[in-house]
Amino acid sequence: MAEIDCLRGIAILLMIAYHVAFDLNYLGIQAMPLDQTPLMLLQRITVFIFVFVAGIALSLSYSRSAALPFYALLKKQLKRTAFLGTVAAAITIATLIWPGDGFIAFGIIHFLAVATILSLAFKNLSPKTQFALAAIIAVTGLAANQTIVQTPFLFWLGLPFPSFHSLDYFPILPWFSIILVGMATGTLLYPHRQPRFALPSCAITAAPAAFLQLLGRNSLVIYLAHQPIIIGLLLVATTPFL
Repeated sequence: MAEIDCLRGIAILLMIAYHVAFDLNYLGIQAMPLDQTPLMLLQRITVFIFVFVAGIALSLSYSRSAALPFYALLKKQLKRTAFLGTVAAAITIATLIWPGDGFIAFGIIHFLAVATILSLAFKNLSPKTQFALAAIIAVTGLAANQTIVQTPFLFWLGLPFPSFHSLDYFPILPWFSIILVGMATGTLLYPHRQPRFALPSCAITAAPAAFLQLLGRNSLVIYLAHQPIIIGLLLVATTPFL
């Protein structure tokens, strides 16, 4: 769906904007108020769009695969989870090597890997039930994130242990609530994968929309490549040359 790719494209642009600010601050080039409302809001809006669209995409995928037996659907989702899990593991290893003073233990790709397989348990629920469960998971998750537990094995769920630290952290609780909101929205807006609405065509917005769609269709590649590119450009731009 073109509009879904556009939403992903918008999230990509917001992500790049946030990471430019993050890298400027992290590299000590320019102090940026990452813990203040504007940049914190930018980060949360970016992740919300990514996760919300992932939920819509899952809804469309389940609608497309409605005729498949459960074992075939499970195999399909396990393959997707394994792929995302491999990417997530590579991100963890890469961030262990650099910057060296912290790493990504359970970031957005880790979350999406687990959420993909977990969504199977919720795919046949009505949108109303999915919305209700999303509200419960959101409230439960916000409380869980403030709870320190002594076991190191539940941080992925949203229960950190005393020494836990991750450069990027999006646990199942509360973020799976956004997946459910996306799945419910996808069912309501795209029954049988057919949109309930028709977007107006406009020649003025054709080029920007095509650009956003291009970004959206290549979101994972851009996600993996953009940080090394940004950091490299910032280092080159701030390195004095004789």
